[in-house]
Amino acid sequence: MKTVDEAIRERVAKIAALQEEVTALRRVKPILEGKVSEPGEATGKGKTDRRFKAQPNSDASLAASAIREAKKPLGIPDILEYLSKNKKGKRSNKNSVVSVIAKMAKQGKVFYRCVQPSTFGLLEWEERPDIRTG
Repeated sequence: MKTVDEAIRERVAKIAALQEEVTALRRVKPILEGKVSEPGEATGKGKTDRRFKAQPNSDASLAASAIREAKKPLGIPDILEYLSKNKKGKRSNKNSVVSVIAKMAKQGKVFYRCVQPSTFGLLEWEERPDIRTG
């Protein structure tokens, strides 16, 4: 038979577990309801939004602009061509560009990888299957 102290410890442990679940649910609720608009709004720290705020003239930001302007997924050669035109004389390293876009796609930020090799689209098109098929 359990002692009163053992019963109290069990109940306290259950309460702690339930409080952790409630906290997690509160964190996830705005995301599931699509109400998160500012990075970190749901948890107060870090980025919870798929839209990543990169530096305005960074390779990632310009690559996203290139894809957005084309209104379809683009291959790396097309992205590099756009970067060379819009980077104001600065050259972009192909390996660096591929690396940053691929990493962001893998992390679920800004880009997604298409079926075609070295081709990327924008996650902001999630609700546009007509574009995403590219």
